[in-house]
Formats: sequence, C-alpha cells, structure tokens
Amino acid sequence: MDYYKFYSPEDIAEQVQLKHSNHSRARAGQRALPMDLIQLALLYSISFFKQGLIFYVVKNSDLPNSFSKREKHELKNMVVIVSSKNNEIITCYKNKKAMHHIKKKSKRLSTKKYAA
Repeated sequence: MDYYKFYSPEDIAEQVQLKHSNHSRARAGQRALPMDLIQLALLYSISFFKQGLIFYVVKNSDLPNSFSKREKHELKNMVVIVSSKNNEIITCYKNKKAMHHIKKKSKRLSTKKYAA
C-alpha cells in the first residue's frame, strides 16, 4: 500500500523523532500494525496528555480525503501511547471507543495505597 501520498518516508522520519520500545515492537507485530503506519498515525492524530503519557488518537474525520477507503480503515481508531519523558513509543492498538476512554482517565496516576 502507498501510505506516502503527502509525505515521503524521509519527511515522516524527520517529523516523527520517536523510538520504539521492545514492547511496542512486539505488540505492533501481534496486531499487524506496520511501523510506517504507526508513524503516519502520529501525523494525523489528536494528542491527549494524561497520566504522564501522550495518547495519540486517529479519528476518521482527521484523515485527508485523498486517502483510499482501505487506508482510512487501517488508520482510523488507532491509538499510539508515547512516554513524555523519553519520547519512546510504549504501545499501539486500535479501539473504537478510544476517545471516550482516554478522556475519562484522570490527569495523574494515583499514588495512594489503599488498604484491602
């Protein structure tokens, strides 16, 4: 598939200066998400800053009209989670209700320990 209608591979690498963790590579392989598709998702996504992480969510309405139906289907509802400390991709997945789940997350992780 031709994911580079607007951006060349060099342009994408230039704009997206992130490295993949071992976990990210393993999960992307299990979920059949190629690395170039993940980088393209980072370009056409909305970012949310929650719990010390950056959540990138691709909405179908944010994708350009020049993308084919198949390309849009592969990109929509993709979530890429990036560490805000060291610019490393932690994981990636697809979820239809990702926006809803991410917006409901608290801004910070709870550090209190509760008695069971």
